[in-house]
Parts: sequence; structure tokens; C-alpha cells
Amino acid sequence: MSANVLSNVIEDYLALWSRPGVTREFLSLYTDDCVYEDVARGSVARGKPELESFYQEVRAAFPDFAKVFVSSMSTEDHGAVQWVMKGTQTGDLPGLPATNKKMSVRGISIFEMRGDKIKELHEYYNFAEALKQLGA
Repeated sequence: MSANVLSNVIEDYLALWSRPGVTREFLSLYTDDCVYEDVARGSVARGKPELESFYQEVRAAFPDFAKVFVSSMSTEDHGAVQWVMKGTQTGDLPGLPATNKKMSVRGISIFEMRGDKIKELHEYYNFAEALKQLGA
């Protein structure tokens, strides 16, 4: 796989986090046995069914959720993208009832690819800052 293919996957990844109603398209970026680790929250989704639950949980809590591109780099089968995630928490998250407050936090996603699909993704961001902005 070329670095250009991975760059396109990164672009699609950010775009699909930033649009509601695209769960199927979002899941199509991943292998069936994918691993999606949200390091900040200490959670890991293994496989598409768990990833779908995680994605829908975030989209339900933050209907206006978006990840805005800052920078990226990629090799043939690994990549990283720096982004700013933004959203208004109008729905509940586990342990955090809706606050109706906005957050904007910088983070990074590290990708490992298998062919043209995401095999593993690990996300890092300042969870304490997100909670502070949400009033938790």
C-alpha cells in the first residue's frame, strides 16, 4: 500500500467522524478484527461490533462531534494524524450525564494498516481537559 492510500484513509477517517449518519461508511475503513483503543478513556473496541457501539455512543452524546485536521504523516502501513476534536455534549456518556457544554481538545491517532483497511488505531488526547471543559 502506498503512503497516498493511507493519506486518503486518514482523510476519510476524519471526515466520517465529523458527519452524522455514516456508521456503515465509518466501519468500512476497518478490518473485521480491528482494534480501536481510546487510550485516554482506557477503553478498547475489538472488532467491528464493538467499534460500532463506541462510534454510536460518541455520536449520540455529541451530535455535532467533529475531528478537524491539523497535520499528518504516513509510511506504507503506518500513519499518524493530529486533530482537534470538538463537540457539544447533549447526550449521556457512561458516568457523565449530558452537560450541554462544548469541548475542544487536541489529540493524535496512530494507525496500523492491513492492506487498505485500518487494523489498529490508538488515540491519545487530554481526557482531563475534555472533562474540565464539559464541567465534570
